[in-house]
Amino acid sequence: MRWSYVAAILIALIGVSLIITASVIKHKVNEGQRRIAGAQEQVDQVRGLTDFNDYTAEIGEMLTEPAQRKIDAGSEKVSHYHRLSNWLMALGVFFLVLGALWAFYLWKISPK
Repeated sequence: MRWSYVAAILIALIGVSLIITASVIKHKVNEGQRRIAGAQEQVDQVRGLTDFNDYTAEIGEMLTEPAQRKIDAGSEKVSHYHRLSNWLMALGVFFLVLGALWAFYLWKISPK
């Protein structure tokens, strides 16, 4: 019976650690989204400044193309980590609830 308590509490602790990990990842994702938004704003400004005619627009496109590729790649990475943090949060909540319910059940059925 005692090992069951340890297992239940261990499962709940795993859930807590997954929730904390998901929170840290989500914080980093939000920071990345802010940085990407700032970079995209700068690229859009340069494109706006060079959008006088077809010739200058083409020059602006050539100047901003490498930055835009990096922004797009960063957006893909941010999207991946956002999905990962959501999954980790869901799993963490599941394990926390499972461990807590199991420990409560064991506490209720234990002989007094």
